[in-house]
Amino acid sequence: GKELLYQALEFADPKSCAPLISRLLGSGVAAGLLDEERVRKELVAMLGVRTSSQDIDFRASAVDALSRSKTPESSEKAVGGALGFLTGGEDSVVANTFIELLSSEPSPRVRAAALRALVRVQTVKNKKTAEALISTLKNDSDARVREDAAVALAVKDQPLAAPALILALKDPDPWVAVVSAVSLGMTGDKSSTKPLTNLLQHEDWRMRGAAVTGLARSYLKQALPPIISALEDEDAMIRNTAHHQLQSIAKQHMKPEVEIWTAWWTKVQRSYQLFDPEELERRSKKYGYAGLADQDTETLFKDQTVTVFVSRGDHMENVLDKL
Repeated sequence: GKELLYQALEFADPKSCAPLISRLLGSGVAAGLLDEERVRKELVAMLGVRTSSQDIDFRASAVDALSRSKTPESSEKAVGGALGFLTGGEDSVVANTFIELLSSEPSPRVRAAALRALVRVQTVKNKKTAEALISTLKNDSDARVREDAAVALAVKDQPLAAPALILALKDPDPWVAVVSAVSLGMTGDKSSTKPLTNLLQHEDWRMRGAAVTGLARSYLKQALPPIISALEDEDAMIRNTAHHQLQSIAKQHMKPEVEIWTAWWTKVQRSYQLFDPEELERRSKKYGYAGLADQDTETLFKDQTVTVFVSRGDHMENVLDKL
């Protein structure tokens, strides 16, 4: 009977069978039936993959059926996975449902899934999406959901992101604060330099390391002197991080001494141009000098950061994977 039902739903007009599929999803989630991988994938595929992005009412009703289901803990993972299948293309109506989930869903795992789905269907450059992420970063009760929000805000050309991330540097959870520091730098906002520089005096080595990383990922000239100053940090790993960042950015292999790097910067700073990888790629395509879009910069940057921080264990490896 289940196979016949699947076939009937598959060949029926999507809009005519939308209420039935939505009802099946709602009851299946509530009963925990969607823990069965095959059932979940097939039903959700009919809602999300088979329909086009133009079937807005259909897609929205599908997401609504999931969001209204009061799920037991055993089926939270199934709901989160189903949300992901319902994304595809820019879809503001579905995005609104994800935004509602962020503020109303009691399960942190479902809120986290809704957050990830939201940024897939609507860019963070969208003001409403950015505001939802900022509210989550500020107010969500779960530290890992706040952490995901901080990761999502690591985008350029969204003026709302930097002020929110600056506030999040004081988050009571140290890993949310660490992620916020790196994300703040990745916005490329000029306002990021001062708070990140101040963090170089933080008593927690994780915050100082995140500050160095954030400053480096900002690709701002004004961020280089603070990174140079970190060569004198009391912690050898922070000094090592600063040295690798400087070598990666400047393409200079000099000893990790403040005097040497300060002399170099004094000499070149007026004419020195610093571009982030996206800008380098854009210029390489426009002007045809692909050789200058040095892929090793980001590779070295990522590798050395993982090497420095993961050696201290804890939660940092997962944090870096997100960034």
